[in-house]
Amino acid sequence: MNPILFRQWRSPALALSLVLTSALSAQTAGQIQNPTFADKDGDGTPDGWNPYPPGNGDTLVLAPAPGGGLTFKDNDKNNGLGLEQWIPVQEGQRYTASAEATGTGGITLNLIFAPKKPNKPGDLKSIQLSDKAVRITPGKTSEVIAVAPAGAKWMKLWLYCPKIGIADMVIQKVGLTSDTPTAAATPSPTPSTDAAATPATAAASDTPAAAPTTAAPASPVPAGNLLKNPTFADTDGDGTPDGWNPYPPGNGDTLVLAPAPGGGLTFKDNDKNNGLGLEQWVPVQEGLRYTASAEATGTEGVSINLIFAPKKPNKPGDLKSIQLGDKALRISPGKTNEVIAVAPAGAKWMKFWLYCPKIGIADTVIRQVSLTAGAPAASSAPAASAESSATTPATTAPTAAAPATAKTTATWVAPHATITTIAASEITAPKPLPPGLAAVIDFETGDFSQSHGTEGGDLSIVKAGEGPVREGKFSAKSNLKLNQHRAEVGGFRSDAYGVARYGWSLYIPKEFDAFTHFSIITQWHSWGSGKESPKDGGPPTSMTISKGKLQLKLLHQGDTGWTSKADYFSLGTADEMRDQWTDFVMEVNWQAPGKGGWLKFYKNGQLIVDYKGTTWFEDKDKGPYFKFGNYKGSVQWKGTEEGAILYLDAARMALGEKSTYKMVDPAAYSPRPTK
Repeated sequence: MNPILFRQWRSPALALSLVLTSALSAQTAGQIQNPTFADKDGDGTPDGWNPYPPGNGDTLVLAPAPGGGLTFKDNDKNNGLGLEQWIPVQEGQRYTASAEATGTGGITLNLIFAPKKPNKPGDLKSIQLSDKAVRITPGKTSEVIAVAPAGAKWMKLWLYCPKIGIADMVIQKVGLTSDTPTAAATPSPTPSTDAAATPATAAASDTPAAAPTTAAPASPVPAGNLLKNPTFADTDGDGTPDGWNPYPPGNGDTLVLAPAPGGGLTFKDNDKNNGLGLEQWVPVQEGLRYTASAEATGTEGVSINLIFAPKKPNKPGDLKSIQLGDKALRISPGKTNEVIAVAPAGAKWMKFWLYCPKIGIADTVIRQVSLTAGAPAASSAPAASAESSATTPATTAPTAAAPATAKTTATWVAPHATITTIAASEITAPKPLPPGLAAVIDFETGDFSQSHGTEGGDLSIVKAGEGPVREGKFSAKSNLKLNQHRAEVGGFRSDAYGVARYGWSLYIPKEFDAFTHFSIITQWHSWGSGKESPKDGGPPTSMTISKGKLQLKLLHQGDTGWTSKADYFSLGTADEMRDQWTDFVMEVNWQAPGKGGWLKFYKNGQLIVDYKGTTWFEDKDKGPYFKFGNYKGSVQWKGTEEGAILYLDAARMALGEKSTYKMVDPAAYSPRPTK
């Protein structure tokens, strides 16, 4: 059964028997402490487990169940409930989680991999390497499979019911086993992984158990360079290096792929309206660690991309719908550039891709490339930066060149935003901002350069006449495809405290699915703002669509101590917004308790929220940052592509007491269009 990443929250009465088992060969049990949730010390918490978020003994209950197991009740839609345990793991090992249940409810089983255990639960997002989750479906065997990624040393096994969900369950027991992925299904030629031993039973300390020894491989891991023709020779004289495929292809003029004098590949892209690339497909085996490197001279602009898939797509455009994971690194000439990735569960092929995107330019000679395979690292030290949580796209501005002996390792690269072909004459250069106006994202530059980056999914620029545009010549399209969970444009951050005003506009097409699962369409995120805010199991301050209704959530410090509290405000329905632009303005005084906070929220010029009270948290160095698009939490989108498309435009932020509503109101810059 394929793993399902699905979190949709509903309700009560569930008797649950959870067994985490291996689907493959050698299996090792006993990694879970206290799998039946015994509470021998009588402190109300199962020994070896940690409640997060904790219960309150009333509407949120974690308690021994009659006959054994754990009673897990969440009748509070304002707070989440969970139980976690940290387990040492080894990168490249395959972990399979399954669950059997009766009744109804809303618990998910989550496997979250990290290089270390975080100091505080809220720190996990900044270090986590990957995660998988499954919603427990009563009457069925629910299964989720994950291969521990490069650098993983710990896994958080988390039973969780989110803030907006309810549950009434009995979890009878849990268990965990692991195995080394089999090589049987790998296409020929087949790299063969080392059969690694399973990590030792988790200890109560923060230090993982000693790394397991590696058994002799059943057949050798492929040695040497796995790439054909790594120096780009063109012996047949057809203009393309033997064994390689140009994608997107050159044109011999502004886009050139050609043999370089003295060997290697000339890679020139002087066309900001078209990309250029060269690809080669290589068979891989899940769980093996792949290291790609490149040596180059010239200017920056080309990236190495490793994209994993269960099969080679029939057409290049089909890859996004089947890809399992990717890693990328921008090539820095004069350095040894290296990117490392562990093939994820189900991977049988990898696309090795040298690429310069549409909006980039490059004049580079790539002397040679290399791809090698190895057993997953068994040492206690993760590969340096190979699984960093940074989300800087490969198209970001280059950093200063390091000495020729320096070595560059990869950071995680989010899927690239795409852009419509736009003539230079149509693009408006960024203008100086008037006093009080701190930021603008109106896409009139014809790209995403006004933003602080794009996150996930497919994001593209839309031209007037080719799609909905609120003002000017351009807007942005946020599009979730199959198995994606976010497509957002990162925006601006306010001061730590004080008045901030935000304006933006959204267009919801008639096909948008407002019912299958919630969509967070605008956020004021607390990440990176200083002292970690207490969480409530749900999103930060945000605007969401759920069950056809539009809602504003204001998350702020609670009335007593370092706690969180959320207030919710109805903003109407999604149907009221379909097939038209809807303008929003939010004016807020970000303040801790007792400091005179307030918030006003307008929809199409009408005041619909007028709140006075706490809006933020104590001890913050920075304010929240704004972003908009479509985010479904950890849920991978399983619906149609048309059901997850939004259009974005006209975002502005103004700061300070002297700023005004008019500075950010989209209608002040362009009359509000009629339907």
